[in-house]
Amino acid sequence: MKYFFLSQGWRLRRVWEVTGLWNDMAWRRKPIIIPVGIYLVDGKEEMILYKVEEVIQAIEVIPEELPRSSDSSDSKPAIAQVRITRLLSAEQVLERIVPLRLVGTS
Repeated sequence: MKYFFLSQGWRLRRVWEVTGLWNDMAWRRKPIIIPVGIYLVDGKEEMILYKVEEVIQAIEVIPEELPRSSDSSDSKPAIAQVRITRLLSAEQVLERIVPLRLVGTS
């Protein structure tokens, strides 16, 4: 299995496998993408950890709501999509999350 973190407020859109864009008809199923839980990553940001099957190579995510740009023509466009291509191993995930302390321990 492979893993990736996704900030809250973003959702999954398209999935790529080894030969290209995931095709439900060819695979006869949807890709396996399972949210595992919410974790504190690098000690500062809460993110959702997803587990994906090994054949997945990349995942495109988009914001749940696109920020409205101002009426000014000078404004920079908002981020519309991101492609996650660096999927993590279980060991890499464990290196990035901050374990929660039990109540009463120091």
